[in-house]
Amino acid sequence: MAPSIKAIHKLLYMPNGCGEQNLITVVPRITIMDYLSRSNRLTSELSNQLIGGLRNGYQRQLTYKRADGSFSTFGERDRSGSTWLTAYAIRSLSLAKSYIFVDLDVINRGLDWVIQKQSSDGSFEEPGEVHHKALQGGAENGAALTAFVLMALFEVKAEQKYGQQMVVAQRYIERELQSSSSPYVVSIVAYTLHLLDSPSKDRAFQMLLNMVERDGDLMFWDNKENQVNMTDKQSDYWFLAPSIDIETAAYAIRTYALRSDPPELPLF
Repeated sequence: MAPSIKAIHKLLYMPNGCGEQNLITVVPRITIMDYLSRSNRLTSELSNQLIGGLRNGYQRQLTYKRADGSFSTFGERDRSGSTWLTAYAIRSLSLAKSYIFVDLDVINRGLDWVIQKQSSDGSFEEPGEVHHKALQGGAENGAALTAFVLMALFEVKAEQKYGQQMVVAQRYIERELQSSSSPYVVSIVAYTLHLLDSPSKDRAFQMLLNMVERDGDLMFWDNKENQVNMTDKQSDYWFLAPSIDIETAAYAIRTYALRSDPPELPLF
């Protein structure tokens, strides 16, 4: 949290951009509010600023909600809603309702739309398009997308209404895990299975550990298929860790936290 706290002023500008970009500015506000509240560091002035931004971001996100209840990058201008973005939006708005008014019908209709995109094998299809690929990470299809949606269903407490669909989705990612060689897929599936207390969670965790790369006293996960051109010396950008590797490590850290099992080495 340290970098976000030190640069908290950058979170105080009003949310803007398309349906994906808007959430990039909304979600950190929620995380910061949670952290500062629990650490008794949230002042009234800062709270008012953050909540004002949340309200603005919520209203802006509604402009990207389609008539069928889904969300997409540009709303009705797109050919279809996005499964990934709709899951991300309803999950984010469910968190935001701890601080601002959020119409539950928006969340429920989004859930109904997402469930309609589930195939008979338990996986979720993506009929739309996400323009910000780095934000989406590797959750474009298959086990990663299904794990991402399942995570959202769990966090918005959809078990009572969609418990059976969640069970089928869980079985799908458990099956797909066996043949996965992608650190990103294994990390997001492992975290989701730990959330659900799946019998397969320990196997998933062991697979994650088997994929660890080590550099001295650091450990990390390298999604080699997403490597950028490291021969381009014209910008330091090309030498930064790919965002998908950072996201993979983040899911690993959250999995360790759920297990109350600190890693033997520092995570990078």
